[in-house]
Amino acid sequence: MAYPEVSLEDVNAEGSGLEIVLNGGLYGSVGAGPQRARVEVWGSLDGAPYSLLSKTYNASECLYHVVLDANTALQKGPDGLADALALYDQAATDSELKSCWVRPDELTELRSFSLFRKALVEASMDNADGAAQTVADLSAQYPGSVYDQLTQAWYAEYQASGDLQSACAVATKFAEDNPEAWEMLADYGYTNPTFSAIEVCPDLSAPAAPAEGAATGEDDAATDAAETPATESDATATPETDAAATPTAEADSAEAEETATPESAEATPSDTADDAAASTGAAACPESLDGYPDVLPDVLANAAGDADVVAAWLVECDALDNDRGAVAILDLNGDDINDMVVFPTIISDVGFGPDGAQGLVLVYHGQEDGSYTLAAQPDIFGKPTPIEISDLNADGNMDIAWSVIGCSTFCVT
Repeated sequence: MAYPEVSLEDVNAEGSGLEIVLNGGLYGSVGAGPQRARVEVWGSLDGAPYSLLSKTYNASECLYHVVLDANTALQKGPDGLADALALYDQAATDSELKSCWVRPDELTELRSFSLFRKALVEASMDNADGAAQTVADLSAQYPGSVYDQLTQAWYAEYQASGDLQSACAVATKFAEDNPEAWEMLADYGYTNPTFSAIEVCPDLSAPAAPAEGAATGEDDAATDAAETPATESDATATPETDAAATPTAEADSAEAEETATPESAEATPSDTADDAAASTGAAACPESLDGYPDVLPDVLANAAGDADVVAAWLVECDALDNDRGAVAILDLNGDDINDMVVFPTIISDVGFGPDGAQGLVLVYHGQEDGSYTLAAQPDIFGKPTPIEISDLNADGNMDIAWSVIGCSTFCVT
């Protein structure tokens, strides 16, 4: 999500414990197309991995957004027909809705398309009179338009055969022969879904699967899909359990957790480079980010679990400053031995984050002999920032939540 505010809140009765709430999604670019902010709620159902529970868009005066909402309802198949019908009717008739893109005939294009889709829905709901009236309305209001022609061809086949699939085949062939029927919806900026000839007249007998490479609604780079597990491009929560993956007693994160920042590292006697080197066994800084997973076990062991010492070493290696990187110490797996979570983050020519920031999330389990073993290293593409380490979903296991800012031509979290 672009420029989100991320919070942990108990907002959904279906979820266990706390939900991850992201609020934002607006890009500072004209090429993004018509936009509206959204709120996503990611939660854990009965202790399962976090998944998208809800996505709610802010109200919009853009006609295009009403059409998108209608299209999304239509993709639900029979369960979404009533909502789709109401939304297509609103798109076709609400004069308060505005043009929000750069197409000169945007309102005509979207309203004529909406009338075709309204007739399609009415026909699928066995409302023959309603479909006939909508076809007549389209022809009267937008005579000779591409959707007037497409709808007439579709309706003629539907009247002749009584078969919606056969009528849609005629409409699809018309759209293929007349690309303006689908091109008008295919390019509304990079945050909005594409469109193709095969999507003009969908089969409404079952929920529709998005066309390959297409999205169901506006989102980040048009790639979000509902009901999928969170990835590192979103705020992420990772369950942390012992090796046998058995539940552990819930830890009090307020008492156990110690997080080191550059400021806290500077506030300790081990803040100088010499002291940091001495406390960590004079460990050399890795030449690249890939070297940190192998070097850190010795650094952690020599630091004897002192997060400030580890932070001072990371500062010396330029893998932690006031804006990037973190170190946390706490018992993650309930064995009464402190573990470490380290976010080394460097600036690199090949970094995926803002200004080339690229980081890791490294989870180390402490052992009885004072050594540390790498327990988890998820894929990270950008700059990771810890949100919270605690039993977020109230399943008795500790969780690690973080966000990642990744950039290409723009940055998303």
